[in-house]
Amino acid sequence: MSKKNVIFIVFIVLVISIGIGMMIIKKTNKVAEDTDTYSSNVGYNIPEQKEIVETIENVTAHGIVELNSNGYIYTFNGQHFGELGIEMEEYDSVNIENKNQECIDYYTSEKYDTNYIELGDIIFCTGNIVKYSDGKRNFDTKDSPIIVLKAKDFNNMQKDAISNKIDATITTFNYSESEKQIYLKYNISDKGYELPFVLKFNITDDVEIIGNLLGKEVKVQYKDTNKPIDELELKTIETIEE
Repeated sequence: MSKKNVIFIVFIVLVISIGIGMMIIKKTNKVAEDTDTYSSNVGYNIPEQKEIVETIENVTAHGIVELNSNGYIYTFNGQHFGELGIEMEEYDSVNIENKNQECIDYYTSEKYDTNYIELGDIIFCTGNIVKYSDGKRNFDTKDSPIIVLKAKDFNNMQKDAISNKIDATITTFNYSESEKQIYLKYNISDKGYELPFVLKFNITDDVEIIGNLLGKEVKVQYKDTNKPIDELELKTIETIEE
C-alpha cells in the first residue's frame, strides 16, 4: 500500500472517531439536561402537602363578615377605621369552609343558604378549628347551621343602644388627649351573646369631659341622637365611679 493511501485511511478514521466522540458528548449533555429538567419539574416544584397539625373540637365562634367568596366565609374580630383595625376579644377571626350550610336568621329564624351571608353581617357557628402546617386556620362547621345577624339589624341594635332604648355598657376603648380623639366601645348582651361595636369621635372644645377617661366605663350624651351613627356629635362624657 502506498504512503498516500495510508495517510488517506488514517485521515478517514480520525474524522470518524471525532464524529463519534462529538455525538457521544452531545448525547451525554442532552441526558444531563433532561435529567435536570425532570428534577426541576418533578423533584423541586412539587407543592408542599398541607397537613393538619391540630384540631380543636366543639368551638363556638362569632365574628363580623368581611368576605363570602372562593369557597370560604371570612370573619374579622373587630372593625376597620381606615387603615386602623380595632380588634375586640368578644369576636373571632375565622375562615369558614363554605359547604352551602343551612343559615338561620338571628331574629326571624327563617332558613337560607350561605348566599344569605353578606359583608357586615355577624355570624355565629359551632364546629372545629383546624390548624394546618402552612399556618392557616379553617373553621369546619360540620353539620351545624350558621346563625346570621344581618348588618341592618345590628345597625338598628346600635341605634337603640345609643339612644338608651336597650342596655349597653360603654367604655373608653382608646383615648388620645393630645390628638383629641376617642374610641367608645358599646357592648350589647343579647340572647347570651356579647355584641360590641366601636364609635370613633373627635373631641371638640365644647365637649364636656368629667373624670379620667382612659380605660373607664362612662356615660355619654350626644347633641342629637336622631342623626345617623357616623354623624353623631359628643356633648358629654362622664366617668362612672367604681
